[in-house]
Parts: sequence; C-alpha cells; structure tokens
Amino acid sequence: FRPDDGMPGIPNDLQGIAGEIMTYLDLPAGVITMGVNSDDGFRTKTGVPLDAFKSVTVGEFNGGRGAADTLFSILITEPGIYAFRTVWEEGGGGANIEWFSIKEDGTRVLINDIANGGIPAYRESVGGFKPYVRSVSPGPAKRQLNAVSSKLIVELADGSSETINDASASLKLNGQAIAVDAQREGGVLTLTYDPAGLLIPADIHSAELSFTGSAGTARSESWSFRNLKKIVLPAPTILEDFNSYPEDSQPEGWTARNFTAKNGLERDIRNQQSASFEDWVLIDVGNISSIDGGRPFQITPGQMVTIDGTTVELRHANPPEGGFPEWLASGNVLYAESDSRNNTDSQGGPNNGQTQFITTKPYDLSSFGSVVITFSSIYEQNQDSLGAVEYSVDGGSSWLPVMYFLEAPDIKLNGDGSVDAVGTFRDANADTSSWVDNGVAKGDNYGDGIAAPITAALGDFIVPRINDGQVEGKRMEVARLSQAAGKSDVRLRLASLGTDSWYFAIDNLAFYDLGGGVVAPTLSIAGSGASVVITFQGSLLEASSLNGPWTPVAGNSPLTINNVSGTKFYRAVR
Repeated sequence: FRPDDGMPGIPNDLQGIAGEIMTYLDLPAGVITMGVNSDDGFRTKTGVPLDAFKSVTVGEFNGGRGAADTLFSILITEPGIYAFRTVWEEGGGGANIEWFSIKEDGTRVLINDIANGGIPAYRESVGGFKPYVRSVSPGPAKRQLNAVSSKLIVELADGSSETINDASASLKLNGQAIAVDAQREGGVLTLTYDPAGLLIPADIHSAELSFTGSAGTARSESWSFRNLKKIVLPAPTILEDFNSYPEDSQPEGWTARNFTAKNGLERDIRNQQSASFEDWVLIDVGNISSIDGGRPFQITPGQMVTIDGTTVELRHANPPEGGFPEWLASGNVLYAESDSRNNTDSQGGPNNGQTQFITTKPYDLSSFGSVVITFSSIYEQNQDSLGAVEYSVDGGSSWLPVMYFLEAPDIKLNGDGSVDAVGTFRDANADTSSWVDNGVAKGDNYGDGIAAPITAALGDFIVPRINDGQVEGKRMEVARLSQAAGKSDVRLRLASLGTDSWYFAIDNLAFYDLGGGVVAPTLSIAGSGASVVITFQGSLLEASSLNGPWTPVAGNSPLTINNVSGTKFYRAVR
C-alpha cells in the first residue's frame, strides 16, 4: 500500500494521516515470519483484533522513520483462518506501508500476492459480533510505558446485533467500586474515571470491568496496569532551581565525573563541542538554542500540574519569563550534551562517545515521613543513548533505582511482557559509549553506566522513550524514593551515555514530604537463577514460620538472596 500511488481515501497532503487494514489470513501450522515496511509507525494485532483484552500485538514500530522493515514471527499451532488488524500512522516526510511475509527461501512476498506464493487474505462477508471492549487506557501492562494517562478510560462498543446495557457497565479500581462518567456517542459507550490526588507511573493498580448486552451477553475483565500519572503535591520542602550558581559550572557540593571523548580544549558554554560540555554543566536557558537549536524547547502537551493548591499547564519557551512550576525550564538548567560531539577522542584518549555522571550534594530528609521527587526533564532519546536517575540513602555506598530512559527496541522483554532488566543492561551493544576507568574497559552495554545492582527488579524502573522524539521526553517526571524517608544523607546520581546522541537536562529538582503512612509498604519476590530478588518498600522482615518470630533483614531494595533453602516468609513493614 503506497499512499503516494493513490491509496483510496488518502488526500494529496500526506502529512498527519493514518490507515487501517482489517483482514483474515489463511495460515498453515508452523512459524510464520512477517514484516512491515513503514514510514512511519505501525501496529499489527491478531486474536480478536478490535478487542483490547482479546487481541495480541505481534509486530510494532512506535516512532518516526524513513521507509524501513520491522520483522516479526508468529507460531501457528493449528492451520486456519485468523483475524488480523494493522494500523499505520504517518507524521511527516515520506509515507508508505507494505505488509509482507518471508518464504522459506528468504524471499519476500506481499500479503495476498497469491500468484507469487503470498499468504491469502480475505474480508468478512457474513456473520456478526458481540459487544466488545474497544480500548482501555491505561491498558494491561507489566511495565512502564512511554505514554501515560491521568484518567482511567474504557471504551465499549455495541455488537452488530446486540447493544450494551449502559446502566450495567461498572468499574472497580484497586478493589473499590468507582463512580464513572458514562457517555454514549453512537455505538460507543465511554467510561471515564478521573482519580483525585497523586498518581505515579511506576505504581501498580488493578481494575475490574463488567457489563451486559441486550441479548444476554455478560462480560467481565480484570487487569493490572501502571502508567497513571497525575502530579498533585504540596509545596516542595526542598527546591533546587540552579539559578544561584554561575553558568559553565556545577552546583555547589555536587560531584561531576566524565569519560567523554575530547573535542576542543577551550571552554565555551555556547559551543557544544567545547570542553564545557564534557561534564554535566549549568547553562542559562537563553543560551540553549546556540547549542541545540529549538529542539529542547519542545514539550509534551497537556501537562497539568497542581502544586500547593495551584493548578497550571506546564509551558516551555525560549527563554521563559517565569519559574517553577509553570515553566518546565527557566534560568539555569543542568545539561548533559552529546549532540554533534566527536566519538573519537581528539587527544588520542581511550574514551568513545559521551559518558557523563553527576552526584548531588547530600540532602537531609530525616524529618520526611514519605518522599516524592519531581524534576523537569529535558530529554531527547537516541537509538544509542541512556538517561539514568538513581538515589542513595547511605552516602553513596550503594544505589537504588529511580528511572532509566531507553529506546524501546533496546528494552528486552520476558515472555509475560515484563522487562528483562538483566538482559537489557548486560547484553552487548556496540552502538553506545565505551570508556576506560582506572584501566578497566567499560561500556558497549548500558549496564556499565548505572550504579544500582543489576537484578531482575530493575525492570520496574526502565521506561521507553521514542528515538529522535522531539516532544515526548520533555515533561515533569515524578517518582517515589521509598527508602529515603527518615534518612539524613540522601543523594541523587544522574547518568547520560551516548554517541552523538542529543542531550539530557534537568531543572527544578524538588523534594516533597508527604508525611507518615501515605505510602503503604509493598513487597514482591521474583526468581533469578538460583537466587530470589525481593523488591520492597519499608523495612524487610523474615521468618521460618508464618507466625514468626520475625527478624529484620539487612540491605536495601531490590535485595538479592543467594542459595535459598528451606521455607522462608518475608513481609514489609513501615
């Protein structure tokens, strides 16, 4: 299907358009390899493709690109006719989509090109369908996603000969019945719930849906998900806006360290190739355009933030005229530059690319009952870059995860859709930076850039960002520091790895005290080889019997316990 060759319904202007292919494919048993060549993104589903709970995504590219292939394989256990749906979107530039299969001899043939051995495709001619769940946001997910929502929204669609009983539709969130705003438009009933208060994307929620149809159909679904986000917070107890320090420096008490390939040796805050940008460095927002043009001044639209009872929509301009919280960035910004810098050291050094770390001064949170942070993130993902935020509660002796930004294709997944953190961080990747630290070669993987122990538990903190996405990485980020409450020496560690890979900058770093008892303790246990990994909030206790006695377990979350034997019980308390 080539829009520029006259795809039906496509206007002359090929920008900002979308298409849908609905078909039934006649598939033999075995492994079927398909591919989509697209400019820009696509998603292919099978199962019951229109239903949010009964469909399976088998292939996807999320982002902008020139015409390129994405291959995917499907195991068909029984031959037959299977329903498929491919949706496609075009942002700017060229526009095309081709859907093909790969034969045993390696040749490619378009779907329904039967004369050349293609997979036969059909359209529906008879039959009907029952009411279904058209979409769910946030949908079922065992990991954080790039897209977040401030509301829980479910769309129900009438069947071909059966309508939904609107009054029967109900939702529960985290086990509690909720009052939803139900609105019907034509054959679609939309249920919307707008939760009050703070919602953090990493937090896990559960939902239950039920409804009936006019012909007696009864449907119920339950799912768990993350990716609800709403920033509603008191005034910050600590706010760092970086405006009291000079440009071309680091904040007082912060420690910067880099393994960046050298370009020019002179310092010049208006020249991204100068020595100023080997480290994380402070730059006035008015000078950012001299190094990265207008890209850093984009912003994710529709970000509503409520701080101390005042609600604003975040703005970003060049240069802004206000400060926190209305403007995403103002005054000085802490900046890690990778764009347009050489990857080979001009002085013959061993470092390749840009590798920049900075650790904050210690913050005294001993009076905090529960800790949340926000920061303005001015981040643009590249296919070879990592942005990382971690924290320590023991003076930097050990580190805990906050969030890790990576391009989606670099995030390895387990079979259940959760993130394989060990594979993501340990697998070789020659496309990212490499360096030598005290004679030890590091890099060519993402894990060498982080300080937290690399275990399965880090998967909860890995967040996808879109390659070359100018807009969606610019937002206010929010996270819990679950082990920081009551600690007198809390530090953050920022890392940026890349090879000519855009930038990672922050502004308005804020710490909030939510008081005691706001965050309930949580506990999860996952197997990792011969060990178990325990992720918890609060303090961890163990016992050999469910009735105790319970004894404290030393160590921070996530905690790896090796050579487990016998029966052990664990619980988290706050």
